[in-house]
Amino acid sequence: MSDPGPIEETGVGSSLPRSRIRRVLLIGGLSLVALLCIALAALVYTRPGQQIVLEQALQRVSAQLGADVSVSEIGSAGLLSGVTLSGITIAEAGRPASFSADSIRARYSLWTLLGGEMSLAGL
Repeated sequence: MSDPGPIEETGVGSSLPRSRIRRVLLIGGLSLVALLCIALAALVYTRPGQQIVLEQALQRVSAQLGADVSVSEIGSAGLLSGVTLSGITIAEAGRPASFSADSIRARYSLWTLLGGEMSLAGL
């Protein structure tokens, strides 16, 4: 009779790599989630991150309005619930500003915005 060997006999050798793979995938997945949270916090709570978000938002708003929208400064501790924009101008290309404001304060709920609802108050 031939000896089948420890892997075939117990089946333990085949399950050990699976548990190791699961552990590596779990650690890798959790690490990826942690990095994404750190990146999100950097965008929301740091000046350079807020500038990136502002530039992206201004590009989209300018495209929607068909006009140049500019903001000289963003003032906010974080972008999760509100923002104060300073030095706002809206102008069609080649024309003087059709709208300008020293500052605008916007407060919002991200959950409401993500749900597609928007309301204006205190104009």
